[in-house]
Amino acid sequence: NPLRGDWFQSPTERINPANVVERHAGIMVWGAIGYDFRSSLLVILGTLTAQRYVSDVLRLCVLPLLRQHPGTIFQQDNIHPHTARVATNCLRHVEVLPWPARSPDRSPIEHVWDQLRRQLRPSANLQDLKGHYNYNRCETVT
Repeated sequence: NPLRGDWFQSPTERINPANVVERHAGIMVWGAIGYDFRSSLLVILGTLTAQRYVSDVLRLCVLPLLRQHPGTIFQQDNIHPHTARVATNCLRHVEVLPWPARSPDRSPIEHVWDQLRRQLRPSANLQDLKGHYNYNRCETVT
């Protein structure tokens, strides 16, 4: 379900469906670039928790990519799923470039995301969004 609910109630009140406000859970697109390679794009539906980041991104995408390209230094920003203990433990044998606070210009992929944002038009649905990318494949994680 692409929607999640927020509700507002007193501690003693039962959840009343009339108080539930539904909103879109969100879509995140993850990708990686290197000197002479790029990853497939990974579309993540819903909230990215630290555990989901480890299981769906690091173990399935990052670690295999780093094994294919020895000597690569990994870089990520400081959002909570990236800095959580479970994620840092997963990357303990990987060289990770530290990310200073408030410094998006330190990451070359930010320029790629900027170009993608400029080229994309609003999408009606996930398939439409995936169709805009000129990549070999685009996988979805729910």
